[in-house]
Amino acid sequence: MSLGNNVVCAWKLEDLTSATGSYTLTNLNSTTFFSAKFNNGTYFGTNNPVDHKSLIISSSFGMSYNTTRTMSFWFKVLATPPNTNQGQAFYSQMFATNPGNYAYVSYKQASSQYILYDDLGTITSSSNELFTVGQWYNYVRTYNASENRIYRYINGTQWGSTGIPWSSDYSSFTSALGIGNMCWSGGSLWSNIMCDDFVVWNRELSSTETATVYTNGQGFAYPFAGPDQLAYYNANDRNFISSINGSSYINTLSVNGILSAAI
Repeated sequence: MSLGNNVVCAWKLEDLTSATGSYTLTNLNSTTFFSAKFNNGTYFGTNNPVDHKSLIISSSFGMSYNTTRTMSFWFKVLATPPNTNQGQAFYSQMFATNPGNYAYVSYKQASSQYILYDDLGTITSSSNELFTVGQWYNYVRTYNASENRIYRYINGTQWGSTGIPWSSDYSSFTSALGIGNMCWSGGSLWSNIMCDDFVVWNRELSSTETATVYTNGQGFAYPFAGPDQLAYYNANDRNFISSINGSSYINTLSVNGILSAAI
């Protein structure tokens, strides 16, 4: 299946417009755009807890809280989070059909521990910084409605999965999607990051597809079309994971040649 299938909206973040549909973002407090992972991206700066820059849109893209979906974006941390237990939200999302249900991912330092967490709890923590300042990372979050479970991936590698209780009430959110902050009334958790290539699907990406989006750090950007791009080689099972015009393939090395199969 092509990575371009079932894309609901995609922001290249060259500007505020969407590459699909009529989903133009609103720019809060003069967020700027300049050179990023793929051409330009959005830049929130190194003092955003004071500057309060973010991008928002009042749309749930025709999805509810129990719609199978995937969200992917690239981010670069611009400054080490201070040791103040103040989170910095990379994104936040609520659903119009059920405003008590929301999703987000945030990064903070507390008691000299660096913590990545989301609406369902701590994802990982360490006494060392989780993200190198100035380096690009890919974050993917999928939701499987039949399992009622989310899966998180960073740089193509799964970082845990969690069942969803959907019990929190954040009905004071002021928009359906916020990039760079938690967008409840008054705003909060403004982040010191850059962000690029924010894409939403109304289907679950497979683990192989998430690896293709990451493409060994090179990245495979929307509209996911172009020449072969190698995602990775697994020496244990002798598999190359590659993408040809947005479709993912497993190429298994054998004594007699290469056996290929589309995913």
